[in-house]
Amino acid sequence: MKIRVLQVGPIGTNCYLLEDEDSHTAAVVDPGDEADRILAQAKADGVEIQSILLTHAHYDHTTGVAGLLKALPNIPVYLHPADIARLGSQVFPPLGTEPTPYDDGDVVKVGGIDVQVLHTPGHTPGGVCLMAGEALFTGDTLFQGSMGRIDFEGGSYEDIGTAGSYSPSSTSKCMETISSASVSVTCTTAASSSCSAFSSWLLFHA
Repeated sequence: MKIRVLQVGPIGTNCYLLEDEDSHTAAVVDPGDEADRILAQAKADGVEIQSILLTHAHYDHTTGVAGLLKALPNIPVYLHPADIARLGSQVFPPLGTEPTPYDDGDVVKVGGIDVQVLHTPGHTPGGVCLMAGEALFTGDTLFQGSMGRIDFEGGSYEDIGTAGSYSPSSTSKCMETISSASVSVTCTTAASSSCSAFSSWLLFHA
């Protein structure tokens, strides 16, 4: 398994190519913009993109979807149903396709890699984290040393930070996942930064 990190769009949102080196296939996690650059990187890495996995549906994580689908019209775009229901606004723009829903406990295959879905609402109602091998893609559920913002449409402090309507809280769920894993790697927000607070798991987020 190989993970390629790209900072895309005007605010440098992290986009990832999750690559299975055995099958030469990949999934794009959170294509926030610059579809042509993502496609060029996949070609340079010798992998075929098979799916798009969205941690949530905010525009800075989805703007590149349309361009990827123009080049790869038959690949599925995975998104939690609670965010699918919000598509159509400025913050949750349309994707240009009917997403494939996934939910807590589902597993998506990327070649030989199993990607487990953890529903972690709070930043958005349909926010998810994606666990693949020794990597946890947290989207905007976790930020470096903190949790995701909750001041956008659909945000909920009760869900992300406390045992409110969603129990356990999303941050607790992430930390329980991290603490149950017997790995020792680092957390990153960008290629050059680390997050010692979560050093027992490899976290990828925006």
